[in-house]
Amino acid sequence: MSDGGMKQGMNPLQQDPEQLTFEELVAALELLTDRLASGQIGIEEAADLYERAELLHGLASQRLARVQARIEALGGAGTAGGGAVSAAPNSAAPNAPAPDSAAPNTGSRPPG
Repeated sequence: MSDGGMKQGMNPLQQDPEQLTFEELVAALELLTDRLASGQIGIEEAADLYERAELLHGLASQRLARVQARIEALGGAGTAGGGAVSAAPNSAAPNAPAPDSAAPNTGSRPPG
């Protein structure tokens, strides 16, 4: 599906939130945020959207916590320390700069 996994032709804001996947919950929250930020809505609609966002956020948080617990259980199943799942040895954190790439090497040192 080209719609990010949402039910074909369905608006995630109009679907039963209990039936949405985690990704659909996040997409619905993004739509709500955009709508709220537009400034083109009245106070009643803003309150309704805010309540809906709280519901969606709560469901997404619960699902994320469940998945994290499953991952921790999988990582701890074969280890004595019950540790967390570790990354592959050669993988870097997603937003971490590569070694020696954070600052260009100009070959000069500050006076001192």
